[in-house]
Amino acid sequence: MYMTTEVNESSEGLIGDMHVLSMLEGELMYLKARQKLDLPELQQLKHPYTIDDALEGVASNLAYATTCGRFSSSAFTDMLAGLTTLGKEICPWTWDYGTDEGRHHAQLYLAEPDCETSEAAI
Repeated sequence: MYMTTEVNESSEGLIGDMHVLSMLEGELMYLKARQKLDLPELQQLKHPYTIDDALEGVASNLAYATTCGRFSSSAFTDMLAGLTTLGKEICPWTWDYGTDEGRHHAQLYLAEPDCETSEAAI
C-alpha cells in the first residue's frame, strides 16, 4: 500500500521533522522496490498512477518544504542528501523535474505578501 506523508503543525520540531524525513525515505524505498520488481503502477483511491508520478510528488513536496525553510537544521543535511540520492537512483530526470516544480511553487508562495513559512508542508 502506498502512503502519502503529510507534514502539519503537529509534526514540527526536530523529532517531528526527523520522523517525516524517515517516512519519506520509506516511501522512496518502497518505490525503488516496486521498480526493481517491475511493478510500475500504484493504486490510490482507485486511480492508477505510476512510480514516476509518486516520485515526482515526493521530490516536489520535499523541495517546496525545504525552499520554504522546513528541515533547515544542519541535523538534516545527511538525511536530505540521502533522500536526493535515493530519488535519483529511481529516476534522476523525474526527481529533478519534481524538485524544480516544488522550488518554483515555493518561490511563488514566498513572493506573496502574506505568506507564512510556518505553513510549509509536504
